[in-house]
Amino acid sequence: MKGKILDFSIQSNSGAISGEDGERYNFDGADWSGDSPPTRGMSVDFSIEDNQAKEIYLAVGGATASGKNKTAAGLLAIFLGHWGFINSILVIRFLELFFCSLIPSAGL
Repeated sequence: MKGKILDFSIQSNSGAISGEDGERYNFDGADWSGDSPPTRGMSVDFSIEDNQAKEIYLAVGGATASGKNKTAAGLLAIFLGHWGFINSILVIRFLELFFCSLIPSAGL
């Protein structure tokens, strides 16, 4: 069955999945097969036993919006980090010029 993670609590190690059949299935964290905890909105593939989700896997091609956002955030950080460095150089240069102009010369 395919579905999406509705919620997962690390504290209780349990969560809920909305199946493509419109039903809601609770699950235990022990049934999650991913390397990192499941997050809201993840597309998953799972089996059902006693109205509980079991053997839960991240769906093939189930890239989450959060994964896309992390990529965009990473690219944005690189771009803005570069500009932040350039801006800091400009600010330092401006301060040098401003403060040096305030110091009276010794007639040199």
